[in-house]
Amino acid sequence: VINTHFDHVGDEARAQSAALLVKKLRQEFDDHPVILTGDFNTLPGTDPYVTMTSPSKEPGRSFQDAKSVSTTDPAGPDSTWCGFESIVPGRRIDFIFVTPGVKVRSHRTLTDRREGRFPSDHLPVKAEVQLPGNQGN
Repeated sequence: VINTHFDHVGDEARAQSAALLVKKLRQEFDDHPVILTGDFNTLPGTDPYVTMTSPSKEPGRSFQDAKSVSTTDPAGPDSTWCGFESIVPGRRIDFIFVTPGVKVRSHRTLTDRREGRFPSDHLPVKAEVQLPGNQGN
């Protein structure tokens, strides 16, 4: 399990972060199941997201967006940015990525509040996964 936080300002910084992270993970962990989480500060379809999820010309596995490969319908809003007070539509910038072989049983974006406020400026993302070779929970 690896967690990251990409730059929130620079498009080039995010693009380079995605390329470097994918390269390093392929080099170090290509024969292990990987769960990659974090605040990527980028939207689906952008260059960093495509770098994370597209097959590479270099050896190694690609990553799958856990939401798109969940065996059950994903739950919760299609946004993870809330600025502490209200969910901003279309701002899904927090992801869980998995390598092939990691089965995603469920994916949910949580919207719990306390006294009308979210506990963070981002909504938590939760996935229930099954690692290869593990038939139990």
